[in-house]
Amino acid sequence: MALAIGWALRLSVALIFALTGLEKFSVSPYWSQVFDAIGLGQWFRYFTGAVELIGGLLFLVPPATIAGAGLLVAAMSGAMAVHIVVFRHPADSVFPGAYLIGVVLAFLKDPGNQAGGLRAQRGDMTDPGIPFILRVVGEISVEQGRAITVTYQLTGHAQVDGPELVVQWGGTRQIAEVGPGLLRQAAQPMPVGRARVPVARLLQVDLRGRWWRPRIELVAADPAAFAAVPGAAGGRLQLSLSRRQRAAAQEWVTTVQLEMADHALRAAEAQNQLPPHASG
Repeated sequence: MALAIGWALRLSVALIFALTGLEKFSVSPYWSQVFDAIGLGQWFRYFTGAVELIGGLLFLVPPATIAGAGLLVAAMSGAMAVHIVVFRHPADSVFPGAYLIGVVLAFLKDPGNQAGGLRAQRGDMTDPGIPFILRVVGEISVEQGRAITVTYQLTGHAQVDGPELVVQWGGTRQIAEVGPGLLRQAAQPMPVGRARVPVARLLQVDLRGRWWRPRIELVAADPAAFAAVPGAAGGRLQLSLSRRQRAAAQEWVTTVQLEMADHALRAAEAQNQLPPHASG
């Protein structure tokens, strides 16, 4: 019975996203207007349709279910961000949010998925994390005819630790002074820094950049979430990666996105369990 329910959920998700993906390739004026409003051009409509179509089909194939779930979670997270940030209509983000929860629910309730059930394995799973590089120009100033530049050369590690995303870094603070007849450089070691952000407060985690310069972009609901990390601003942090890390980074990003969706599902379930007087 559980297997039949799992396949029914998997088929439902695959069918819904395959149809919505195909619809974006049609001549529908609605989708043309939506993606014109986004401002990235119609190529982004076809790209989004391809992601939804491929994600739905992969979700249907047991060995590729987690990859399909990652694509669909990323697509719906992006749709929510567009409604909130671009269109300024947060209420409309409920619809892609419902699709996102549906994907996660189908993934978690499917006993045949290759993760064996995310919740079932939560106690045994340890996120290995992802190493990263930070090269940041921190400060540029001019004093008494001298230009002083401060840069940070840092390496670090990002990892999901229970309910939190932990970002840890260390390295050197390099100071360069340039002036008439002067060229001075100094490097100062920096103590190990650490930032902890609740996974439930993450809005977006994506792998960006071309293959030769990949990076992970993290966006938190709290603008000060990554304030301690050099180079972070407005709750947004970019972690540079080496080229050989791209495949591992994609897997890590998918893991974090599923964690985010799982936290959202747990919050929704908790809200539904509240007595009527408590939710008012």
